[in-house]
Amino acid sequence: MPENAQKPATTHFPPAGAILDNGALKLVEVQGLGIYRAQLSPRDNRPYAVRCLVFPDSPGHCRQMLIRGVLLHQLASDHIGIATLHRAFKQDGMLCVLLESASDDYMSTQIFQRGRYLGDNFLIKDIFLQLIDAVEYIHSLGIYHRNLNPASIVTFEDGFRVAITDFGQSTTWETLSEEFNVGNVFYMAPGCHGGQLAPEGRYYPRFSDIWSLGIIFLNITTGRNPWRSATLDDPAFAAYLQNPSGFLASTLPVSRQFMELLVEILAIHSEYGQTVRELRIAIKKFHNFYSDIVMFEDCIATLARRSEFPVYIYDEFLDVKMNSYPRTNLIHRISAAEVAAKLDSSAMNSK
Repeated sequence: MPENAQKPATTHFPPAGAILDNGALKLVEVQGLGIYRAQLSPRDNRPYAVRCLVFPDSPGHCRQMLIRGVLLHQLASDHIGIATLHRAFKQDGMLCVLLESASDDYMSTQIFQRGRYLGDNFLIKDIFLQLIDAVEYIHSLGIYHRNLNPASIVTFEDGFRVAITDFGQSTTWETLSEEFNVGNVFYMAPGCHGGQLAPEGRYYPRFSDIWSLGIIFLNITTGRNPWRSATLDDPAFAAYLQNPSGFLASTLPVSRQFMELLVEILAIHSEYGQTVRELRIAIKKFHNFYSDIVMFEDCIATLARRSEFPVYIYDEFLDVKMNSYPRTNLIHRISAAEVAAKLDSSAMNSK
């Protein structure tokens, strides 16, 4: 480690039953690493969540990003499409954040484990519009999320309501950004990877959020990702660049109307693509998102004929869930560990 590098704090996350915030908060149940179901008082039955984050020992970029993410999340919390951040406090080397609890888990669970939205055109349209409203709101505040993906969206009311969370990678008032490899590799716009797809050495955070929405829309409708990463060394993405409409029509069971909109959202020169307002206008006209040759099985939608490209599924629960999937297409299942390795590799290559 370089001499001037910021050393991470060594923090052990508290167990269930721990009392935090000067006795005001009890951690009821561990739900993940540093994530808890919490109770404010015996008389308060509202669901709360606590997220404990390691707070760096010394000032630096990591600490700045952590604080910025919490402040921006709190600033945006007035909107129903943003998970409410009630307050944050420091304790025992941690920054603890009290949040609105996701009563029905993350969108990633709804999509990849339950197939909650699959084939339901009415619900799909409503969820799309909720996400569009939320993104338009944070953009109106000058906040750009940069890490939109199903694991940063929580769900309520049996999946009928969704809200964006996890603002740890967000930025403000940047027309152009030079921070590359920020966010989840599967959902990053081409320019976010740098290299040939960011010839000016910069990208637009506003439009990278819209790109991420496009991939999320495909997740919701098909349970799939069109490619591993929007980079030139990805064969599926390279094929998409050669013929966007042809690629989508030959690999994904989406309607022509939806395909044409996706081509506009997933524009390689994103600054010429859809704005959030234009996206809302377009989605409101939709009644069907699927082609006539769609086939539904388990949690995915495929074409009823074989495609030359594999089906990519981002499944952060790979080690837990290994359902059988249709053999219409060759399916590549990708774990969260592989995503992290891909991100680390990209970061190393950009240095």
